[in-house]
Amino acid sequence: MKRLWPLIALTFLVGLFGSGASAESAMDEWWPEIDTYVGLNKQMRLMFEVSRTTDGQTYDSADIGPTLEITLKPIIRRKFETNNNAKQKYLTFGVGYRYVPTVDKPSENRIELDLTPRFVFPKSILLSSRSRGELRDIGGRHSWRYRQRLTLERNFKIHAFSFAPYAQGEVYYDSRYSIWNKNTYEFGATFPVRRRLDLKPYYAHSNDSRSSIPHINAAGLTLSLYLRKEQPPT
Repeated sequence: MKRLWPLIALTFLVGLFGSGASAESAMDEWWPEIDTYVGLNKQMRLMFEVSRTTDGQTYDSADIGPTLEITLKPIIRRKFETNNNAKQKYLTFGVGYRYVPTVDKPSENRIELDLTPRFVFPKSILLSSRSRGELRDIGGRHSWRYRQRLTLERNFKIHAFSFAPYAQGEVYYDSRYSIWNKNTYEFGATFPVRRRLDLKPYYAHSNDSRSSIPHINAAGLTLSLYLRKEQPPT
């Protein structure tokens, strides 16, 4: 695994800060992301994200910033096997900040408020429903956005190898246009590589009626690091 770290780091750096694609080929994107989690106690943890932005006309910039997550009420009857202990809780509340620097457009400062209830169905299928409100300052112009995301996922285990495929859909309402202007569909799987490391490769398709690039097909890879393992829910 140690020999892979230089290659992983180079791949993410190229994806985050590499030069933009031409207008002809910009419909195909590469979305790398690194999420670092630090458990503070059984209910709270801090997450720091560095990713290539997936927003409309700022694809060649990055999303950078922290989120404080508070989890409530563990799922008692059935547990979803994962390094991410938030998935074993019924409810997660998050408060975050993101900075979106750009080269030729105004930078964005964004406050994010999340609420995510989870429900476990038979066969250990996990449904997550994230509601997110965003307060946005883009070059001194203020607006807000609402996002609703549904995720279905399930654990599979073959001997010592485990993974969790998922399907996800999200819709966006933007106050600048007063319409639901964007939707995104995503399919992938989470692979626990070690107790403190997850890899999540995925495919995403995005439609945005107010973007100069209305349709995006993206291959993504999210690396999740758990620097301080949270205590298991009780």
